[in-house]
Amino acid sequence: MRFSNFLLMGALFGHLTALAQTKSPITSASLDESEVRITYGELKRLVAATLPLPVPQPTKPAPAVPAALLSSVYRLDAGKGTLVAEMLAENFDGGWHAIPLAGAGAGAMNVQPPDARLVVNEDHLCLIVDKAGALSVKLAFPLALEGQGT
Repeated sequence: MRFSNFLLMGALFGHLTALAQTKSPITSASLDESEVRITYGELKRLVAATLPLPVPQPTKPAPAVPAALLSSVYRLDAGKGTLVAEMLAENFDGGWHAIPLAGAGAGAMNVQPPDARLVVNEDHLCLIVDKAGALSVKLAFPLALEGQGT
C-alpha cells in the first residue's frame, strides 16, 4: 500500500508539473482571478508613484516700490494763514512703511483723518502705514509769520 501511494503521489506531482509548464495563453480573465501579495511599504510606494506631483505655485514678485506718495494737492488760504495739503498715499505690499509727506519743520496743525499716524523720521514728517491699499490724508500747515520765508 505504501508503494501505491507513492506512485499515486508521483503521478499527481508529474501531472501538475506538466500543467505548470504548458504554454497556455494568458488572458485578462485569467489575470483578474490572480493574486499578488506585496508588503505595505511597497504598496505605499506604488500608490505614491501614481499620484500627480505638486505643481509649485508661482510666487508673486515684490513690488518695486513698497509704498509711495501718489499725489498731493496744495491749497493756500492766506486769510486763515494756512497751507492745506490733500495727499494720497498707497501701501503696495501690506508691510510697515514710513511715507515722507513734508519736511519735519513744517509743523502740521491739523490732520484728517484723526487716526492717521504721523511721525518724524530722518527730518521728514512721515505717514506710517501697515495695511495694503490707498489712504487719503489732509494736513493743514501754518504759514510763516509776515517777513519770514514760507
